[in-house]
Amino acid sequence: MVFNFKNEEDISKWIVTSDSDHEEGNSHGSFTMSPAGHGLFSGYLDPKAPKTGNIKYAGYSNITSISYYRSFKRETCYDWGSYTHLKMRVRGDGRRYRILLNIPFSKFYLSAKGRVQDKQSAVDLRKVKKVGITIADRIKGPFRLEIDYIATHCDPSHTEEFAYEMYKIPPYII
Repeated sequence: MVFNFKNEEDISKWIVTSDSDHEEGNSHGSFTMSPAGHGLFSGYLDPKAPKTGNIKYAGYSNITSISYYRSFKRETCYDWGSYTHLKMRVRGDGRRYRILLNIPFSKFYLSAKGRVQDKQSAVDLRKVKKVGITIADRIKGPFRLEIDYIATHCDPSHTEEFAYEMYKIPPYII
């Protein structure tokens, strides 16, 4: 188990951000303990962009694990090089069922501010610094995701390294 959300101390190791934190929208989120004793990421999404002329898209909320540092401010990384999948036990809408997600790391891709980036590569699993979950589905209204745990898993039959095509990008595009 990498992250187990069983008490307030586990919850306090995560940071919540939303577009309203950066004056880019009116969404908000929180990460608390659910009545069932699990992590509860919930809030309200408002995809309407402010009329400032600077922002085109709005409507996101995110939870991210905090960074850990060693001496001399060296950031600690998770070494997941011997694992193939990220496993999460979650419940989305408050009903009685739970979902066990088993996502291959080969299916992860680089994005920034909700946009898929042109330059892609496989995740370096030996240097994972943080884990985050973002909701940005452009649907106005409340959201709720209850999280029991996040873990890593090794499936020896999974050999795919990166699931997406790579395109030649001119060197001046970063």
